[in-house]
Amino acid sequence: MGHDPLVPPTGDGSSPALWLASITRSGHTGTGKVPLPPVTFKGKTYPNRVEGATTGGDPDPVPPMWRYRVWGIDTETRGTIGVTYSPQDCKAGDVPSPSSNTRRCYPIKWSPPDAPAANYTPYLDWFHTYVTTQVLETDVICCYRRLVRLTAWDTV
Repeated sequence: MGHDPLVPPTGDGSSPALWLASITRSGHTGTGKVPLPPVTFKGKTYPNRVEGATTGGDPDPVPPMWRYRVWGIDTETRGTIGVTYSPQDCKAGDVPSPSSNTRRCYPIKWSPPDAPAANYTPYLDWFHTYVTTQVLETDVICCYRRLVRLTAWDTV
């Protein structure tokens, strides 16, 4: 099995994260291995941080930390899978109380990567959570199409 990792730029100046672009497998026959078409992953960037949440909506010096999420998969059988995510639930000036948070964002105390090292106190910041709301599977060779809508989540 092979894989093709990438480190695509975030577009916001923050350090990029590793992204798996594709996986290639081999089938086996009586005469040896047969390479299969790759499974490829399409990504779309979303901001991880709730930018301006700690400054009341004013610009802050820390980037929003855009990161890729899978929004499409091309399968080795030439099918496609599409993924839809929930919208952002928090924004600057509109974050819940950390002690009674029921929304799709979460607080964390942290120090940004380029924070000064000496005498720097970690601060409370907010990050988005994106949940999958829909998965669409399509067989482009024939006529198969299946839509799965996810409306409720079990909590662990």
